[in-house]
Amino acid sequence: MSNVKAYIISFRDDSKRRDVLLKRFNATGLEIVFVDAVSGKHLTPEERAPFDFNNRQFRAAHVLQDNAIGCALSHYKAWTKLIESDEKYAYVFEDDVQFLTDKSSSVFSELDALSANLDIVCLANRRQSLKRFKVADCGQNSDLVVLKGNDFGAEGYFISKHAAQTLLAHPDRHEYEVDFLIHHWWRHNCSVLHIMPPVCSEDGRTSSIGYQNVPVWDDDKIKHRVARRFNRLKDSLNKRLLFRRRINSVKTRFS
Repeated sequence: MSNVKAYIISFRDDSKRRDVLLKRFNATGLEIVFVDAVSGKHLTPEERAPFDFNNRQFRAAHVLQDNAIGCALSHYKAWTKLIESDEKYAYVFEDDVQFLTDKSSSVFSELDALSANLDIVCLANRRQSLKRFKVADCGQNSDLVVLKGNDFGAEGYFISKHAAQTLLAHPDRHEYEVDFLIHHWWRHNCSVLHIMPPVCSEDGRTSSIGYQNVPVWDDDKIKHRVARRFNRLKDSLNKRLLFRRRINSVKTRFS
């Protein structure tokens, strides 16, 4: 357990926040590795290019803002670190994460024991109204569940090396916010589970790697609006058709 990495995304020069994070993670039993966040304000043309020239306008009604691009690139850096390491899995956290329990170390130990059967496990849950389907025990006080629908947010999650490789190689990864890519389970072959009760959440402060404003497209046309409507219906249908298969596939792993 002592060698399990916690890749924490934060800006290199934000020493105060890193000090706060060090204290928060002190009792988790995880090995802290800071990942220098990519600043949306200082993107290079090379960093921006894949996000500027894709089919996003046919899928989303708003432009992907610079900070969202920086956020995605920051998570890609964490995934790359895992891929290049000798570890089979790790945890990724954003800089505004806080823990909801003082027993997080026991939860991480339970996930360690189940790690061979896991791809992605979300440690937070923003859409708590979604129906849950239990697929496995995670110790005496926690369950692993599948949500009927999709959550959002990426403040904290378990990720296997296989899942990191899959997401990093996804052909459409530059079209979506990174948390959408993670949670849109029907777009990739990775199992996306949630732990209940949640282990962490945002701490209420504005994340320095996230974004709030959502500017719309300047040149939005009927073809874009029609395509977005079609893609939303397609996504909804895919989720419904694949949901039962998703649950059965996960349960098979733990049988």
